[in-house]
Amino acid sequence: VLFLLTVFTSVTAFAQDDPNAQYLTLLSQSLNDETRNLPVTVEATTLRLFFTVQSNDAVTWDLIAPPGRVFNTKAGNVLVTDTPNKRVIAIWDPRPGEWQVRLKGKGTFTLSSSVQSELYGCCLNLLGRNAVPSERSPIAVGSRPQATVYLSGNNAETVNFQLISERGEVIAPIAFRQNDFSNPYNFFLQWEMPNQPCRIRAVGRSIHGLPYQRVYPNLFQPQPNAPVTENAPVVIAPANDNLMPYTQGEFRIVRAEVKQYRDEPLLSAQGNPVGVRFTYTMVFPREGIYLPQPNLYPERITSGYTGALSLRIARSTVAPLPANADQPNQILFSGRARYESGVPYTFTVDLVPNFAMWREDKKDFWLMTRSYNGPGMKERFERELNSDERLRYRLTIGGTDLDGRQANLTEKGYLPRQCHQSLLKENVGECP
Repeated sequence: VLFLLTVFTSVTAFAQDDPNAQYLTLLSQSLNDETRNLPVTVEATTLRLFFTVQSNDAVTWDLIAPPGRVFNTKAGNVLVTDTPNKRVIAIWDPRPGEWQVRLKGKGTFTLSSSVQSELYGCCLNLLGRNAVPSERSPIAVGSRPQATVYLSGNNAETVNFQLISERGEVIAPIAFRQNDFSNPYNFFLQWEMPNQPCRIRAVGRSIHGLPYQRVYPNLFQPQPNAPVTENAPVVIAPANDNLMPYTQGEFRIVRAEVKQYRDEPLLSAQGNPVGVRFTYTMVFPREGIYLPQPNLYPERITSGYTGALSLRIARSTVAPLPANADQPNQILFSGRARYESGVPYTFTVDLVPNFAMWREDKKDFWLMTRSYNGPGMKERFERELNSDERLRYRLTIGGTDLDGRQANLTEKGYLPRQCHQSLLKENVGECP
C-alpha cells in the first residue's frame, strides 16, 4: 500500500524574512565562552553579500575577509544596520573567496549569509503520490521523501546535494538526478528522513573550478508518529521518460552539445538582406523531447535600448527530421520534438529583427515599427535603426553548452538599417 507522502515544512522566523533569499549559510549554534570561525564561500559573480547574526545573548562577531584580514565595516561599499539583538552587514561588490564569521562569547545565535548573484536556487517542492506537490504535512522518521529543486546558473559545471542539520553540519548525502536534459536546472532529490530537523544544501563548482553553495531555507521537522511511506513514489518527468538513475556525490551537469555553428546574411526571395541565417549542429545526451531554440541579441546593449534590434525566429528546419515533427518548416515553433541520442542534428534558423515579422502562411513579411512609437521610445528606436554600426550578436541556446556561460558571438557583423531598407524596398506593409 502506497500512502500519500506527507511533509511538514517549517521555516524559522529568521529565514521567513526573505523566503527567496539566496543563502550561502543558514544555521543556529551555541557558544560557551569561546571563539568560533564559521567559513562562508563567496562566488565570483556576487553583486551583493549580506551577513546577519541574531542573538539574545552575549555574542559578538567580526568578519574575516579574504585573504584573512578583519573586514573594515566603515568602507564605502558597506552598510551596517543594527536593531535589537540583530546586526546586518551588506557589502557591495565583495571580494570572492572564503570569508569567515568570527563569533565570540556565550549563548545561542543564528547566522545567515546571503547573496545577489548570477546563481539562483529556489522552488523546493516536496512530492506526494503521483508526483503531486505535498505541503505542510508531517515527514515520518525513516521515510524516503522526494522533492524537486531549481538551481539555475550558467557558470555551474557540477552540483551535489547534501542533507544538513540546523547547525550546518552534513547529516548524509542526498540521492539525486537531473530532471530532463532539455533543462539542466531542475533536479529530483530523494533521502531518508533523519530523527532531527534538517535542510538541503547544494554545493558544486563553476566552469572555472571555483566552489559555490546554496542552502534552501526550508527546515524539515521529523514526525515520529506520522504515516510511513513504505515505497517512495515513482517520479516521472512529463518532458522525458528516459532518465538516468539517482546518484550521490559531485555530478557534472549534463547539457546538449553544440558541435558547430555558423552565421550568414539571410536574403529575401528578391536577394535583399533581411536578417541572419544561423546554422548549428547538435548532439543530444539522451533520447528525449527538446526545444533547442537560439537567442540572438546585440553584443553591446546601451542604456535605453528598445529591443528592436534583437532577433526573432522566422523559419526553422532540422535534418534529419524528428519522427514526430508535424511542421517541418517551423520545427522550433510547433512544440517540442523527440530527438535520438548521439545523432547529429543540423538546425537552420532564419531570424529577423524584432521590428519585422515573417508570416509563414502568406510567405511574406510585415513591419512592426508601430510597436516603438510610444512616448520617449520613438526617438531611441529611430536612432538605433539609422545607426551605421555593424552589430555582432551574442548567441545562446538554452539547455546546451552554448547557454551563455561563455561569450559566443556571430562571426559576421550585421547592419539592421540595411534590413529595414530592404523591406521598404520590397514594399512590405506595416502590421495593422
